[in-house]
Amino acid sequence: MNIEVFLTTWSKDGERLGALRYEVFVIEQKVPEELEWDIHDADAVHFACTDRTGEKIIATARLVREGSVAVIGRLCVAKPYRGKKIASAIMHEALAYCREHGLTQLELHAQLYLRPFYESLGFVARGQVYLEAGIEHITMTLSLI
Repeated sequence: MNIEVFLTTWSKDGERLGALRYEVFVIEQKVPEELEWDIHDADAVHFACTDRTGEKIIATARLVREGSVAVIGRLCVAKPYRGKKIASAIMHEALAYCREHGLTQLELHAQLYLRPFYESLGFVARGQVYLEAGIEHITMTLSLI
């Protein structure tokens, strides 16, 4: 599968990004809808992939800048497209973006079962496991310096 990741904004693609996040987080994972949406979407850099038609977004993640630190979150892939290395492609694009823009520290709140995936990208677990939206998470960081 040829994977092309592109950068977008909430103002341009929020409806399509939101549709996928609603499907994955709210419907599949039972995250309360009020916890899924926040003020960060409007200012975040969003990474996405579409299906072959270019219409439906099948994977996304967002990057929120906080000075020289960035928080990567809301990474999700539509169920029929999982296991095809799309999440890896999105994360590699996000890491390249961070390096190009002088970000030195990355953080994410990983669902616990995804810890090995993020470790394979160089992230290190910090602190204890905690519940976020009823799902076990762990904070992970990556230094880019």
